[in-house]
Amino acid sequence: MTIYLDNAGTKKPDEKIAGDYLNLIKKSYGNSSSLHSHGREMSKILENCREKIACLFSVEPDIVYFNSGASEGNNTILKGMVDYALFYKTIGKKLPHLIISSIEHPSIIESAKILHNHKRAEVTFIHPEKDGLFKPEKIIDSIKAETILISVGFVNNETGVVQDVKKIGRELKKYKSSIGAKYPYLHTDITQAIEYNTINLERDLIDIVTFSGHKFGSLPGTGVLISKTDKFFPLISGGGQEMDKRSGTVDVYGIYYLVKVLENIAQKRIKNTKILQHKKGKLEQGIEKIEGAKILFKNSPRSPHISLIALKNIEHQNLFVILDKQKISVSIGSACASKSQKISYVLKNMQVDAKTIRETLRISIALATSNNEIEAFLKILAKIYADYQGR
Repeated sequence: MTIYLDNAGTKKPDEKIAGDYLNLIKKSYGNSSSLHSHGREMSKILENCREKIACLFSVEPDIVYFNSGASEGNNTILKGMVDYALFYKTIGKKLPHLIISSIEHPSIIESAKILHNHKRAEVTFIHPEKDGLFKPEKIIDSIKAETILISVGFVNNETGVVQDVKKIGRELKKYKSSIGAKYPYLHTDITQAIEYNTINLERDLIDIVTFSGHKFGSLPGTGVLISKTDKFFPLISGGGQEMDKRSGTVDVYGIYYLVKVLENIAQKRIKNTKILQHKKGKLEQGIEKIEGAKILFKNSPRSPHISLIALKNIEHQNLFVILDKQKISVSIGSACASKSQKISYVLKNMQVDAKTIRETLRISIALATSNNEIEAFLKILAKIYADYQGR
């Protein structure tokens, strides 16, 4: 038996969409930028996908941009907004200021550091409380006259902790209304949130979202950026695709797949979330029966698909290797940073001590994770831990 428990890293593509996807490949082909009939047909499919995304998020289609994923989208927004502000001096002669959550995906953290180190922006990294949550008032208090962007992820990809981004949006609106300002804009990476949260940009007062398709059952290499502001330069220039905000031939097939998956998610979100919460409850009850095991951030609001656990006195790298030999796939933190030998900056900034950080594993489940798989994993984990402690 092989057991896959790294769904927050990449989720298995939704096989129900595969038939429609293959049929599209067979009957439709051509470059969506070409003017001939084949190109126009592909363009029509692409724009139909754009309209469906817009409908799902309650926005207009002309602010929906397709790309390769959240990493590209995050880089585009941070670097593109800063360079736009510098070029057009939208905040005067001073450097643009960014407020960045210190527990974000590396694509945001590293982009912010590059902008700061290259003296293109001033950056304030804000830290959460011990429960992993940000206080909106602390974020608002960090705003300066030159602040153009606030970036706080909706669901943390290592811990599953859910931020109250909607409350941050409300507090930010009050602040901007009080001084009559357009800046700063609120950005959130919703990659880990989209499957289990209904996100409405108008209602939730969010300005910009980014996400990747492969985290919720679509294909790798597809993603979306939705931005109410066009005050950013493109990261990739050339052909002028995506309304001059992202050049390069668009993967129409991949975007079609992504939209189909999102439509299915929207139809079954409430039901599927309840099912997953039940599975997670079963998993975590079993974890807590193992002496020396604990669940981190248990009392904080968390996504139903992610559990961060720690097993006392066994380093996660050792446990990871043992589980992998048993054909059980888990993760040591974020998949995008798992090859690094450094301790997780996310957990460090969430005030987890260094020893515990080195004992953590991220377990992430999906609807496809069976009760038998959960039971088998718990049994194997308990035996491994007991054997390891008895050496």
